[in-house]
Amino acid sequence: MRLRTCDPGPTDTILGVGSRSGQALVFGALTLFVLTAFCVMCFNVGWISVRRMQIQHAADHAAYAGALAQANVVSEVAWLNEGMAYCYYAAMRYAVDDVVHGTLNEFALHQPVPATVAVIGEDAQTLYAQSYAGGSEWIPRLKHWMEKLSNIEFGMAAVAPALVRKEIFRVVHETLGVDPSTGDPSVQVAIFPDIPYAPDPGGNYTLTITRQGNSGWRLEGSDGFWIEILITGPDSYSVTSSTGTTFTVDRLSDDHYRVTTPDGTIDLQNLDGLGWVVTSSGGANFTITPGANGGWSINGQEYRRGPDGTLEQFNGGAWQSMGSSDTLTID
Repeated sequence: MRLRTCDPGPTDTILGVGSRSGQALVFGALTLFVLTAFCVMCFNVGWISVRRMQIQHAADHAAYAGALAQANVVSEVAWLNEGMAYCYYAAMRYAVDDVVHGTLNEFALHQPVPATVAVIGEDAQTLYAQSYAGGSEWIPRLKHWMEKLSNIEFGMAAVAPALVRKEIFRVVHETLGVDPSTGDPSVQVAIFPDIPYAPDPGGNYTLTITRQGNSGWRLEGSDGFWIEILITGPDSYSVTSSTGTTFTVDRLSDDHYRVTTPDGTIDLQNLDGLGWVVTSSGGANFTITPGANGGWSINGQEYRRGPDGTLEQFNGGAWQSMGSSDTLTID
């Protein structure tokens, strides 16, 4: 019998080497993948950090820019106020000079005062003429300037929030290199107070008071309402308003006043033990007496039918129910 030995051939050797090479290739691929993922992660972390720093930088710049714009508006409004105050001071100076020199002229007409004239250096009539001419020229001009400055000031205060907002977005655009109009979320890097600097025009009310010679006064509001108070006698006044109502007030004595209206008369009397008592020809009667803590107690014989159908009487400054009575007798 012949025995044969099996010697590994070239093929087995090649297969063994090829198997080990495949493992190294897989390990190398995994290693490269991990390194690549790590590099990508590092890049993303770095990019996010850089972006956060850019946004923080833009937010700081935007906050400073908004505060600076706001401060500039406030500073300019203060400057306009200073100009208006100076105009008012100059107008008052002309008005006071006119009153003082007019009074001096009035005294000089009845009783010349040589000492005063010598101190001033000019006669009273010349001073009054000069002050009146200066006031007639400059007071209307100064009033016009104050109105213009007031309009400018109100306009600046009205647009101040929009200016602050625009400045903030402009700085963000320049810092981040993005256009706020594109809706890029990166522009939302700062908040700011959107507070109106000017009051609502509807909340403003101007009341003009004009003296009607020596006969009385006229009060006119910016809403068109007006009222005139005219002196009709030593102790009598006539009051007329834009509502078309006219009534008169007569002082019969220090403790008795009478108001005459188209509906009748109203008397106000200060009676011992009762205080001020208000009565009218229509039957209304009120008493006003000192109350607690420096206040006043108002009681009256004025009645009405309440929402629930019961009668109510005005006592203690408020309507009070009288119960379920349906009838009322007034003596």
